[in-house]
Amino acid sequence: AGGGRSSKLFCGQFSVDGTYFVSASQEPRISVFDVASGFRCTKSVRARNISWSIIDVAYSPNRKYIAYSSWSPFVQLLSVERANATHFPLDLQPGRHQFCPFSIKFSSDNQEILAGANDHCLYIYDLARGERTLCVRGHADDVNAVCFADQSSHIIFSGSDDTTVKVWDRRLLNERNPRPVGLYRGHFEGVTCIDSKNDGRYLISNSKDQSIK
Repeated sequence: AGGGRSSKLFCGQFSVDGTYFVSASQEPRISVFDVASGFRCTKSVRARNISWSIIDVAYSPNRKYIAYSSWSPFVQLLSVERANATHFPLDLQPGRHQFCPFSIKFSSDNQEILAGANDHCLYIYDLARGERTLCVRGHADDVNAVCFADQSSHIIFSGSDDTTVKVWDRRLLNERNPRPVGLYRGHFEGVTCIDSKNDGRYLISNSKDQSIK
């Protein structure tokens, strides 16, 4: 594809309508590709405050923003609607120094960013309020994957190196004593990726044990 990359590509995501693809690399650089034109690179922006590599990237449903994470307490929000891309650091305010959001996702209304991190916690950042609104210790090991279950953004899925996938209902979440409303076991090693069917019921998970469930 276009872009002429020589560094490792770690993550990417299609736009909701499938017309664009966003990729991120160890270089570090964020690139947007037009799928219909044979993956022609339409925008390439150098990322900021990257430690080692960009770890994950998320493309907002309205295609106005790209979020990306690295070994940092900040998720970077990149405005790509204008000719000159603008970066906004979003402070997740973690409780440890060595911190990395391994997985980030936009809500369907473009108003929130969900993150799962190496401190075993789930985070939600409210873009309208400009602050972190949720932090729960949801797993016994790194949280490698997170996603919203449906368009409502009330239900959250998370997958971890503790080998479990958990289901959370934000309407019932208590930061001091978080309890999932669902728990799925079956993988023998850490869960690396999850994705939802967006119907609030079904999801798919991938694991270091080389299985998909």
